[in-house]
Amino acid sequence: MAWTSIFWGRGTERKGNRVYGKDINGNRYMLSHMKNGQRVVTKKGRRFYNEAPTTEWIIHLPIVNRRNGRLFDPRWHDMTPEIMENLFDAGSA
Repeated sequence: MAWTSIFWGRGTERKGNRVYGKDINGNRYMLSHMKNGQRVVTKKGRRFYNEAPTTEWIIHLPIVNRRNGRLFDPRWHDMTPEIMENLFDAGSA
């Protein structure tokens, strides 16, 4: 597989002083390690931190049903910004 076609999966894995990341095919790459007491980021690590999404906003919407003045079935509905946009069609307003 050519390096330019790699798409990073989510998350990292720590093993000893090394940090690894995986692509969507499950191949593992070393992202950083300790050298002379300092954390050193590898070339693949720089690419990972530039390309991999680091933040994903999730909205936790509380839902509680009510019938005859009584509350039942409390739960949370997790929504991403994409779900919110599709639900409320923010682009057409």
